[in-house]
Amino acid sequence: MAVGQSARLIAVCMFVILVGGVFWWSKQGAILGDRDGKVEILAVGDVMLGRSVNTGMQKRRDWLWPFRETADVLRRADITFGNLETPLIAKCPKTDTGMIFCGELEAVKGLKFGGFDVMSVANNHIFNHGRAGLVETVTALKDVGIAPIGNGYSHEVTVNGVRIKWLAFDDVNGKLDKEEVVGVVSSFAEALDDMLIISIHWGNEYTDKPSKRQRELGQAMIDAGAKIVIGHHPHWVQAVERYRDGVIAYSLGNFVFDQMWSDKTREGVAVRFLVPKEGVIEYELMPVKIYDYGQPRWE
Repeated sequence: MAVGQSARLIAVCMFVILVGGVFWWSKQGAILGDRDGKVEILAVGDVMLGRSVNTGMQKRRDWLWPFRETADVLRRADITFGNLETPLIAKCPKTDTGMIFCGELEAVKGLKFGGFDVMSVANNHIFNHGRAGLVETVTALKDVGIAPIGNGYSHEVTVNGVRIKWLAFDDVNGKLDKEEVVGVVSSFAEALDDMLIISIHWGNEYTDKPSKRQRELGQAMIDAGAKIVIGHHPHWVQAVERYRDGVIAYSLGNFVFDQMWSDKTREGVAVRFLVPKEGVIEYELMPVKIYDYGQPRWE
């Protein structure tokens, strides 16, 4: 091959590599407007570290395994959030079946490795091992610097000059009183200058459209002063929509789960938000798919 042809070939290859790299970063959500004076928040769906996910980690002797394909992106956000669908307890019974969930305390190492900063403990499985299981879980999260929210816990943090308050509700174990929820949200919003984010466990399992109750509750919370509402529980992805000056994600689907029996239970979505002190919230969707009974990968 002539020298000139070789040089041109090298130049073309370098261009392809450069364009491919930029495309990959944009697909992973690294390119989303101007971050100056804004907070980047990444929210994912249900994180279930029990049952076959637990046995998979133990078989591999790797507590980080569920997050090894996603941690590099999760850790880039200023705040990374998920719904912890599993109590973490000492001597968790190993099983691949049943609906009583638990994960070993050591599984919290994976959450830390995955870059999680805030996790909801307001859902229909968090009391699978009683209130003692909740206390063990909260203690384990706090010990590695992850803030629990829900069941009496809230979290406040200031990032890039934006003050953010996190609350979580569960509408599955027992139906919430709409007026009480609106009162709580309104009181927190009035006391907060900047941003109120709500996590809520709600809706009907294995449905891809939000129910009338989800829409009414979500819109009522935005009307009361919340800016972002993040939903979980259906195990299928549902709509993300703007409502007034807020954003409602009705269901992010599964993120770490062992429900390998259908495409829809293997699919989830992460939402990357850019949150300003004032102005419009930007967001983008990042689809994931679960492999090997518990490991999500970016799609």
